[in-house]
Amino acid sequence: METIVQGTGASYEFDNYGNSRIVVPKEAAEKFFAAFSEENVQKQVWKKMFTNTAASSLTALFQVPLGFIHTDSNANWLMRQLCKEAVEVANSLGLGFNLEEVTNDVDKVCINAPNGYTSIYADIRDGRRSEVDTISGSVVEAAHDQKIAVPYHEMVVRCIHALENRNKESR
Repeated sequence: METIVQGTGASYEFDNYGNSRIVVPKEAAEKFFAAFSEENVQKQVWKKMFTNTAASSLTALFQVPLGFIHTDSNANWLMRQLCKEAVEVANSLGLGFNLEEVTNDVDKVCINAPNGYTSIYADIRDGRRSEVDTISGSVVEAAHDQKIAVPYHEMVVRCIHALENRNKESR
């Protein structure tokens, strides 16, 4: 057996034919691979979307790590506006989010991963089409359904599409 993650007890196990499998002790599985159930799946999806739409999209626009969204007053202000719009849309769907909590949670992600780069950042950097329509675009779509104005989200979607188009034209 070969240890693969120091301190977890996880290891490779080989059979007589050279096939391998990862073995994770129950204690490690419970500690590192905890699962939970959410009664309101839609609320859980929106919790994840707040960070993606309010911080990740800005890392793509500015081509910066997450920490910049926290430390730069202009980027932080924009992140807060995006949170405000997204929370308004989510709450119009009956989800009951607290704006201050959401904004603090998104900001904590930026604080805790100051050198973190998001997938949408990498997509734009590498000239690939991004998932902006799935993330910020879904907030725009839900807002339109609810007759709520989301000008910051609309701007983000258009700016990221412009960056995608720029990347297409430079090939």
